[in-house]
Amino acid sequence: MKNTRYIKDIQLDLPEEEVQGIIRRFLNQGQFEIRSNFGGMEYYESGISICHRFFQYRY
Repeated sequence: MKNTRYIKDIQLDLPEEEVQGIIRRFLNQGQFEIRSNFGGMEYYESGISICHRFFQYRY
């Protein structure tokens, strides 16, 4: 299976606090856990399905 990567840059025009709340709910529902060994950067990982899912965001 080939590794795939999806990147999407969008402009939200929302306050950072509102975006943080939305992201936290998404991560909790997807059972993501924080990790920090990817080049010293934090990312989130979820292994609840057959394939692992990784998530990283900047705002």
